[in-house]
Amino acid sequence: MLVACSPDGPTKEASTTATDVLDLTQEWDDPPPFGLQIRSPEFEIPPNSEVLKCFFGRYEGADVGVIYMQPQQATGIAHHNQLKEVPQDDPHQDGELIDCPQPEGSMAPYAPLFEGVGITADEVDENWLRMPEGIAVQLRGGQRWVMDMHFLNTTDQTVRVNDVVNLGFVEWDEVEHWASSFQLDAGDFVVTAGTTSVQEFACTWETDVTLLSLLGHMHLNGHRYSITWQHGDGSQESVYEVYPWLPEYRDYPVMYNFADGDVVMRAGDSFITRCEWNNTTSEDMQFPTEMCTSVGVVYPSEEPLFCVESQSGIGSWQ
Repeated sequence: MLVACSPDGPTKEASTTATDVLDLTQEWDDPPPFGLQIRSPEFEIPPNSEVLKCFFGRYEGADVGVIYMQPQQATGIAHHNQLKEVPQDDPHQDGELIDCPQPEGSMAPYAPLFEGVGITADEVDENWLRMPEGIAVQLRGGQRWVMDMHFLNTTDQTVRVNDVVNLGFVEWDEVEHWASSFQLDAGDFVVTAGTTSVQEFACTWETDVTLLSLLGHMHLNGHRYSITWQHGDGSQESVYEVYPWLPEYRDYPVMYNFADGDVVMRAGDSFITRCEWNNTTSEDMQFPTEMCTSVGVVYPSEEPLFCVESQSGIGSWQ
């Protein structure tokens, strides 16, 4: 999702070892002076493979607000690098690096801790988060996190990589309003071979929130992505639409930023996500070959939000 896909990081000349491993590990940018760097271990990606890796950890510092995020990955094979919330009762251990869980062929139900807001396409290499003045996302001492990393290695070599997320902080008592990321995911779906397929589902807001940013995410077979805002009285209006969906949006999705107060959802309002794909191949497609997931930022909200389709057309908050 991503979902929101991270920008490529700085490049360096690739090197190989005696075992013919292509070394794309990097010395990444430093975090801001008041901030934090989360660094994954080095690991290898087999040739001609698609890999989703999850690295687990815990924030041990003082409670702060987060206003800046800079994900960094190796150029050429990276798809996304997201930092997500992990529930305290999750069975995976801090320091563990595993293949990401994929329940029922869907995305692991970890909500993004931080997502893109306030950036434009020409700024994506610098920052993935620019919060409005006085608004920040909470990061509390003891918060568990997972670095969710997605790679597509189309070469015939094993590739060695390492990922980084840099965060920038503000003092807790400087924040006027708390915001959080949210994710709306289609769950288990099939893009049928040789057809135009459609997936549609609704997630209903449980409290009043103001929308700051929104983006949709599909892959190379995407045709149209739309999100309709359905009000409690049944009236509807478009809040996000990308048509036609272009292949480059897989890595650099279209983000809408909203002025404070432009889109205020009331409890009982719904976002209806509709994904359309054109599958011209002879094979059915599922996650992670294709995706249908939206991410954004809302306030006031203190916890990351994750809604996934749990039955036909109905989304359930996890």
